[in-house]
Amino acid sequence: APRSDQAEDATPRSFRWLLPSFIAALTFLLYLGTLRFEFVYDDFMLIVANPWVHSWQHLGTLFRTHMWAYAGPTYHANYWRPVFMLWLLINYTLFGPHPLGWHVMAVLAHVAVALLVYGLARRLIGDRISAAVAGLIFAIHPATIEDTAWVLGATESMVAIFLLASLVLFLDARQQRSRAKLVASLALYA
Repeated sequence: APRSDQAEDATPRSFRWLLPSFIAALTFLLYLGTLRFEFVYDDFMLIVANPWVHSWQHLGTLFRTHMWAYAGPTYHANYWRPVFMLWLLINYTLFGPHPLGWHVMAVLAHVAVALLVYGLARRLIGDRISAAVAGLIFAIHPATIEDTAWVLGATESMVAIFLLASLVLFLDARQQRSRAKLVASLALYA
């Protein structure tokens, strides 16, 4: 059964951040080697050769068309991912066509998901150690390597961030009877 609010409050403040900090640091260290990777596969097409993610003047277009539309009207696809395209635009603004920054962002997205797994497990299980184990298993599981090591694989991490944050806020909204958190949960889910 989940721990009570009194037990949660009895935990020293410094210890509350110890396990999440450990999960974040270990996850980042495990993927440190990916920071030397170059662009691969579709990275060239969607990042380097895509003028729509090189300038903010195309922001509206990114929300109206599928992610391959820049290649021309003969290229048909049904991958409408406007939030991901916005992420590409932000990253290109920050890092340009240099892979290092892109890989840092992909690893940080994975770190965020591992922390959200910890947060969700903590709310469901009520035990910080068990929640930390859940977060660490997710962080180091081989199934997440492609999502973290490949820049465009970050779409998986982005979906997980929105979904897990929505679930965490939903559980908090139920427990605290918070309408604001419920609305935030629904917005993230949408």
